[in-house]
Amino acid sequence: IFPMCPSVRPRTVSRLSEKGICMWQGIECHYNSDGVVTYDDNEGVTSLNLTGNGLAFTIPDEISAFKDLGLLDLAGNSLAGTIPKTIGSLKRLVKLYLGGNQLQGSIPSEILSLTDLEVLYLHDNKLSGTIPKNIGNMTSLEGI
Repeated sequence: IFPMCPSVRPRTVSRLSEKGICMWQGIECHYNSDGVVTYDDNEGVTSLNLTGNGLAFTIPDEISAFKDLGLLDLAGNSLAGTIPKTIGSLKRLVKLYLGGNQLQGSIPSEILSLTDLEVLYLHDNKLSGTIPKNIGNMTSLEGI
């Protein structure tokens, strides 16, 4: 889903097992008591931390495939384009770090649907426009 990620690599040199994406550095998943990943495709991925990896691409709309994502940290890269509206479908998202990139455009109002969001860091980008009006009504939001 993220092209050109030089530091996102398997944790071991051996071939990826049935855990697939969960074996990659910067990615964490749900595991059941037997140590088996509890996900189908991208579901079950709970953390995607690719901070400071020199990534230079647009955040794809397909980010919404990570339904169980609680942490999305893409800070300190060279991401361009806009924040995709599909980010609003990540209903379990608690922490969103997109600061220190080259993101443009406005903050999508779909972010308001992230009712569990506690941290929203968008600093040091090229964002423009107005902050969504009801962002102050996000009762879980502790840091912005």
